Amino acid sequence: MLVLAVYALSHLPIGERLLHFIETLRDLGPAGMAPFALSYAIATVFLLPSTPFPLAAGFLYGPWAGFVVAWSGEVSGALAAWWLGRTVLRRRAERLVARSPVLTALGEAIQEGGLRLLFLVRLSPIFPFGPLNYSLGLFDVPASTYLVATAFGVGPACLFLTWTGSTLPRLQAVLEGEEGMGSAWGYWVGLLVTAIAVIAVTRATRQALNRKLGR
Repeated sequence: MLVLAVYALSHLPIGERLLHFIETLRDLGPAGMAPFALSYAIATVFLLPSTPFPLAAGFLYGPWAGFVVAWSGEVSGALAAWWLGRTVLRRRAERLVARSPVLTALGEAIQEGGLRLLFLVRLSPIFPFGPLNYSLGLFDVPASTYLVATAFGVGPACLFLTWTGSTLPRLQAVLEGEEGMGSAWGYWVGLLVTAIAVIAVTRATRQALNRKLGR
């Protein structure tokens, strides 16, 4: 994925425009962080693909600052979608849940399981993040429970993606021969450790959810 991303930026026609846009955001520095987080939140509300945002945040701001920016946008968008599903878009959310027995069963289980079960659901990438935000607005899930579980649950995957995005400049420099692979060893080790942690958390979460949901 990293190699393909670098190739696309370097060789495809869209690469030049995208790089120009990214450089503009980077030149803005901290001033560009808030608009970036807001864009991520809006994308989450409109059910657009979310993976490019933490990758781009890591690319622009590094693994830690990028994580804070992407995490803020993701949590804000999830909270906004939950509120819309509870109020303005309630009828559409009801139609969405009616078409998905999985979302219905999951929402009912979360009502009973509370914070712990919702936290496990947020940790696991096997559930549709966007539709789940809206559907949970229909169930008796307190705002505080939803916010805490979401804020902590999306953290590991978000950190992994931002760390991956932060390696792109180093990887491009390696591929172009500007620096050796060993000069960025800290990034590769950090990425590997984060990936192993996310995989371990995902497996443990899936097993816990299976026990909790009686599967």
